[in-house]
Amino acid sequence: MRHLAEAVTRRDTSVDATAAVLEPLEHAAHSRDEGDLPDLTAPDFAHLLGLVRGAKLHQHLVTQRLSVVTASGTRLPFPALQRLEKAGLVEVDRAHPLHAGQPVALTAFGRRTLTGRSPTPTAPSPAGAPFPAANRR
Repeated sequence: MRHLAEAVTRRDTSVDATAAVLEPLEHAAHSRDEGDLPDLTAPDFAHLLGLVRGAKLHQHLVTQRLSVVTASGTRLPFPALQRLEKAGLVEVDRAHPLHAGQPVALTAFGRRTLTGRSPTPTAPSPAGAPFPAANRR
């Protein structure tokens, strides 16, 4: 019976020590989940939305320029990818070589940002602004 009591005491001590270590981490994750969403501009929100179905980061072999191509074929500016990655909204799988394409995917925080609220509006576009000639049918 004494061994059982000692085991229970050791278990309780381990649980308390583990809880003390995990409490700051859980608090940080919980506060991030409750509303610490990044203030994205409308263009960055649109870039994040374009990455929902996945994308690849490529490096051109001759020019060494980096480009991000989404699953729908849209190209995103590389600085936009850097901003989204720095904010923790997307991640790039660096295990693949750049010339073959590194997969770009949304993180859980990025998905929550998309579904949790609307983007911060920027200046409204003028009503009735004509489309560029390239987009007309």
